[in-house]
Amino acid sequence: MFSFFNKKPKINNQPFEDLSLMLWQYDSDPTYMCDFLVEQKLDFTLESLKHIDEYLEEIRSNIPDDEEQMFKLVLRTGAYVGEVIRKNSNNMFHWLEYKQALKANKAVGQFGMQLGTMAVLWQEPDHVLFPFGKILKYIDNGSEDSTYAFAYIVTHGANV
Repeated sequence: MFSFFNKKPKINNQPFEDLSLMLWQYDSDPTYMCDFLVEQKLDFTLESLKHIDEYLEEIRSNIPDDEEQMFKLVLRTGAYVGEVIRKNSNNMFHWLEYKQALKANKAVGQFGMQLGTMAVLWQEPDHVLFPFGKILKYIDNGSEDSTYAFAYIVTHGANV
């Protein structure tokens, strides 16, 4: 009856796809320690996330002092992880910025607006993933928060 009440959230896939490439392809404003990354290993496969895990392990030993460097690192690496999930999942995921994610799933609000929740991967009707949050968790906890395991579980189920 009132279809305008059921408006879908605004999808924002292209900017995050572009952001994922900035992880290693943005020479004028490089990602922190991007020299560690091997471009040939960054092919958006699940296997490429093992290299991302290695990169994050190096980051854990060399946390950037500069807040802006950390911000870029989390956003670009998280966007890459999210794009790997989008490209390898049989389910349709879309990027939503925080305010749009709140419209799709009110539970997102319990985490508040922060670096780990700035954008989410959303699957209709209300399933959300936090790739930026996963990067922060890996930096805090190490390999127990593997990006590879995270994406594998999302795309294949629980048997890693």
